[in-house]
Amino acid sequence: MGDTVAAATARALAAAGIDRVFGLPGGEVLVLIDELRRVGVDFVLMRHEANAGIAAAVYGKLRRQPGVVLTTLGPGAANLMLPLGNAYLDQEPLVAISAQIPDDFPASHTHQLLPLQDVYRPVTRLVEKITSRNAGDAVARAIAACMTRPFGTAYLTLSAREALKPIDEEPPPGGAASAGPIRSRIRSWIRSRIGSRIGSRIRSRIGSRIGSRIGSRIRSRIGSRIGSWI
Repeated sequence: MGDTVAAATARALAAAGIDRVFGLPGGEVLVLIDELRRVGVDFVLMRHEANAGIAAAVYGKLRRQPGVVLTTLGPGAANLMLPLGNAYLDQEPLVAISAQIPDDFPASHTHQLLPLQDVYRPVTRLVEKITSRNAGDAVARAIAACMTRPFGTAYLTLSAREALKPIDEEPPPGGAASAGPIRSRIRSWIRSRIGSRIGSRIRSRIGSRIGSRIGSRIRSRIGSRIGSWI
């Protein structure tokens, strides 16, 4: 098995120069905290999520890089409004990461479920969900958004279930990589069928020589246009 989403996220933070993350953990982010320590990023335990976010913003400001705060989901993540709002107004670079309910949970599951992305979108430049397909890229985009002057904030979510998944770097089988030969076959089939039918009708009506010339032109024009739609 390759790297997990949590490992890729931690590695992306370390590659950006992040050496310290502030927060108040819950069971949903323990895997990410463990991966942060594996790559040499310290986790600073705080007594409240708001305090953790403010400390992270100050620490990042002193080091001229984004501060990073990590929290659990639900009310713990809701406590990030104070540091995110403060950093947004004061133009301080701050990346906030919190857990979230997995997408495949039933709609009836409402415990600890809040519309966090909708809540924080007005006070951040970037809101994104970390998945197996974008783990490293999502962190890089968040840091870039925070460091674009004037400095700003970003908010990322990562569910405990997604954190354990292996990162997905290969294209799905039968996807874009294998679509070329199939499309070329469909195009050639359309050109031969439609072009031949139109050409035969023209030849039968206005003569064989002139009809064959016109029919060949129509086959090339119409067939290529229809084939390009696919």
